[in-house]
Amino acid sequence: MTEMPTDTQNATKIGVFWRRKVTSGAVIGICILCLAGCDSLYFYRQAAGGQLSLLLGGESVAKLLDSEHLTPERRRQLLHAQSILRWGEQTMSLPSKGNYGRFVELEREHVLWNVFISPKLAFHSDSFCYPLVGCAPYRGFFEESVARSFADRYRLQGFDTYVGAVDAYSTLGWFRDPLLSSFIDYPPPALARLLLHELAHSKIWISGDVAFNESFASFVGDKGASQWSAANAIAYPPEFEDRRQAWRALVDFALAIRHTLGDLYRQPDLSEAQRLAEKTKLLNRARACYQVHRDQLGGGRFDGLMGDGLNNALLLSLSTYENWQPVFKQLFQEANEDWQAFFLAVENLAQGPDQQRAAQLVALRRKALGEQQEAAEADDHNPQTVQCEALSDHTLN
Repeated sequence: MTEMPTDTQNATKIGVFWRRKVTSGAVIGICILCLAGCDSLYFYRQAAGGQLSLLLGGESVAKLLDSEHLTPERRRQLLHAQSILRWGEQTMSLPSKGNYGRFVELEREHVLWNVFISPKLAFHSDSFCYPLVGCAPYRGFFEESVARSFADRYRLQGFDTYVGAVDAYSTLGWFRDPLLSSFIDYPPPALARLLLHELAHSKIWISGDVAFNESFASFVGDKGASQWSAANAIAYPPEFEDRRQAWRALVDFALAIRHTLGDLYRQPDLSEAQRLAEKTKLLNRARACYQVHRDQLGGGRFDGLMGDGLNNALLLSLSTYENWQPVFKQLFQEANEDWQAFFLAVENLAQGPDQQRAAQLVALRRKALGEQQEAAEADDHNPQTVQCEALSDHTLN
């Protein structure tokens, strides 16, 4: 774990930053991060210091590939990354715009940690607002210990909290994002999914609508990675494919829990104490259902999430990245799986007023899930079906 840079170290880095003649937009971005009105000067200092360390660290990918000291495994992964970026630009109209031309070896396993916070009886978070990109239902930290301390402050005030590790993020074109050691060694299809996900953020981004942005990028990453892998005859390793399917099943399970809890929280005839008691009962039943279907839901890998970690903040984090994915799958099918037509449809959806876009998303999601449910019901012997009495209105496939 790297230590927080001191003010002197930050001053030195900013001097180097200027000498490297990074774009004026990037300089302005750093200054805003450092000077914006904020609830914690320390937060903005660590954010600026963490971003600067990525901007100024690392080596050119081209130079690394020419190096005799590069391991065969790392060379192969860097070449895969270049292939993925070319595919994104040529096939999906996702230009990299100078991103991922450098590689940075981190001194930690993950690049940062996001903290999600939610009230006990609602699914919403305080909006943590950032210069340039808008507001989000989480706050990111470059040090895990600082992230957990921040979460503890809210937990002691009676909130549900969740701290999630992050291996990559996009600066939306304000800076040239590097390849990082936190993800470069992913299996090639997973590397493709991540890189195409991040490029999608630079394609379409609605300031402040994180659920839209992340679900959109997640769909683009998943679909694009599948196409790239097929075109290059690259398959997911069997064990990784198993893990991917288990994660998908767990997400569906968790989103069903969220929808059921949401129904509970909206019951006006129950007191706060009654809703809290019912919440505890429902979560206990959901945990019991998880244990029954544990083999289908990761074989124990997600016991921590489905144990004491199962709370509103965790469910909020999952829905942020997953809730609208069926919508984008539906739009892609309606665009005859043509990427340019798909992006045009998403842009049209993104340009509408917030309330209109929200209504369209809900309608499209219902349509998409209705069609998926019909397909699932046509297969009475589907071994992937998970049914729980606690989630009676939400059969999971």
